[in-house]
Amino acid sequence: MEEQKNSSKTIKMQPTSKQDNPKQPEFTKEQLRDMADRLFNENKYLRHQLQQAQEFANTINRLDYLFKVAEIHNQQKGEVTFTQAFVENCIQEIEKVMALPEDKQTTEDIKEN
Repeated sequence: MEEQKNSSKTIKMQPTSKQDNPKQPEFTKEQLRDMADRLFNENKYLRHQLQQAQEFANTINRLDYLFKVAEIHNQQKGEVTFTQAFVENCIQEIEKVMALPEDKQTTEDIKEN
């Protein structure tokens, strides 16, 4: 254990001057602006993707609770009771979330045949 702790390595970073690294490219203002715009758009896209993933996770968590309500209602052995209207609303929401969206193109193809 002690041998693993002592094997860490420390690297000291020091800035380099232009003379030390002549291969470093210099960008024009236009190129920098273009890169900044691309990074901004990529950041916006990734934030949108993250938001969609969070919404999906929230939907899954909500479904877990809705199923638990339906399960408790069906067992009716526990001390927890829900009103019939509440249970029906939970079941309707489960059905709404779990139903596959109808594909318009497939429906139109079937109507044409």
